[in-house]
Amino acid sequence: MLQCQRCLEDVAVGVRSRSRLRLVPAGEDWGDQDLDDDSYEALELEGLLDVRALIEDEVLLSLPAIALHEQCSPPGAGADSDVAKPSPFAKLGTELGRLKQGK
Repeated sequence: MLQCQRCLEDVAVGVRSRSRLRLVPAGEDWGDQDLDDDSYEALELEGLLDVRALIEDEVLLSLPAIALHEQCSPPGAGADSDVAKPSPFAKLGTELGRLKQGK
């Protein structure tokens, strides 16, 4: 669950990721043929592989930058928003008009 950036409610986000990794011991030559094949990522290892951290990184990279519902409204855009609210600048406009007429 993430927070929708439009309505600020929870939104369920599915994560689907598929990665192919080639584990390469530290210091081993990767070879030139690996430069042409981009169907997998080479991962250089120094010691044991932390699978939990690797999966966590893959999930975080798969999340959308901005989570949104398909259809929702911003907060405060409900039924009461149909009532016309005066603009906060309306009073300034009337005061400015009054000052211009007085000069």
